[in-house]
Amino acid sequence: MEQRDPDAESTATQLILVFATSFRNISFTLHPGDISGEVAGKSSNVSWAARQLSHNYVDSDSRKNCVITVLDADTHLSSNYFLLITKFHRENPLEAATTLYCTPIIFDRNSNDVNPFVRVADIFWCGAGISGLYKGSPIMIPTSVYSIAMTLAGEVGGWDTGPESIGEDLHMFLKCYFSSSGQFHTRIVYSPASQSNVSSDLKGVSGAISNVQARYKQAMRHMWGSLDTGYAVERALQILWKKNDEKLSSWLSRASDPADRVPRWVNDSNLTHFTPPNIYEDINRARTSFSKINLIILFHRLFEAHFLPSHLTIALFSAVIYSALVPPMVTHRLLLWSFGFNGTMRLIGFCLFSVYLFLYESYHQLCVRTREDEMKRAGLWDRMQGGFTHRTWKRNFVDYCLMPLTGTMFGTIPAVVAEISHFWTDQLVYTVSAKPLLKREIEKVVEMA
Repeated sequence: MEQRDPDAESTATQLILVFATSFRNISFTLHPGDISGEVAGKSSNVSWAARQLSHNYVDSDSRKNCVITVLDADTHLSSNYFLLITKFHRENPLEAATTLYCTPIIFDRNSNDVNPFVRVADIFWCGAGISGLYKGSPIMIPTSVYSIAMTLAGEVGGWDTGPESIGEDLHMFLKCYFSSSGQFHTRIVYSPASQSNVSSDLKGVSGAISNVQARYKQAMRHMWGSLDTGYAVERALQILWKKNDEKLSSWLSRASDPADRVPRWVNDSNLTHFTPPNIYEDINRARTSFSKINLIILFHRLFEAHFLPSHLTIALFSAVIYSALVPPMVTHRLLLWSFGFNGTMRLIGFCLFSVYLFLYESYHQLCVRTREDEMKRAGLWDRMQGGFTHRTWKRNFVDYCLMPLTGTMFGTIPAVVAEISHFWTDQLVYTVSAKPLLKREIEKVVEMA
């Protein structure tokens, strides 16, 4: 929890009261907001929590069997997610210490209650995350939710906390990739993480506008992560020219002094008796040759994530404007050929995207039905009414019609704004867009207490 939030400690206590019987142990720590060099955001929060967590794993055996899962507050994970990770971890002891687990995401909670532009934007976002998760993929980049072996997190120096780490999931993947010379392991967990769309408490036109504004802020935060392309270029040059001087132990050295920042763990008040463990001693540092092909694939993925949204729209409008102003008879034949070739490629891309939309409908229904069945078996289905979204063909048709405009609103515009802004600053005020809340059980337990 963030210490700057005046309700952080009481919120954590309420959550523990609600869910204490559902877990073996629940504890919390308060992340100070005034640590020098840190910027507010998910990455700095995770970095603090992971460093405090490391104090509970002081021997090599316990660290080898610790897997850290990073997720958003609105994420709903199936029990199968943890079963699959446990299975992978136990069956692959040689790879377990250097594995990062990725899972696809799905927005199947409240999509019928949000503005259609927001709903369509998250369909795009879902597809972007899934695109690299397939068997045999050499580059599997996590989206929002992932798990990582504690030993691997320590090996690469943990989560960064500066402005360059605003795209926390991609940034941590890149850090693992380059720190290990591309030799760490990634695995797909075939248990999608259920997410909520950003929402607004307002109704009517005001609510629709507020919802779009919240989604734009989220898109801006996503596109601000294009800083990671520069980070990747720098790290790639370090690898290729053998100038990588990063100190792997810098992660724990950034931990706060226990004398003045005692982590707030509910079930253990004696953490200052522990010393930061050396979690690097058992990692095999024998790295094989750095794969140039995988590096090319990685930069292609970065281009897709950070520059394709702006490149596609700018190229399209430029071609249309040029063709309208300049007669074909005075245009060079190679330029005419490029216009025709690009038009053909756009048509092929549109057809392939239509295939994705068709497959997404099946994927969405499979995810929401599977989650409903699991909640019924767990006896929690009644409590989660309104947390399952089924799509209809009428709504689907509206979504399809909004695709081009939505791509421009939440892809092209924030990408262009972010990339131009980076000429002057890498700082962005980190704001979290609102998500729907479920307060009934918390309020009930608090009243009983």
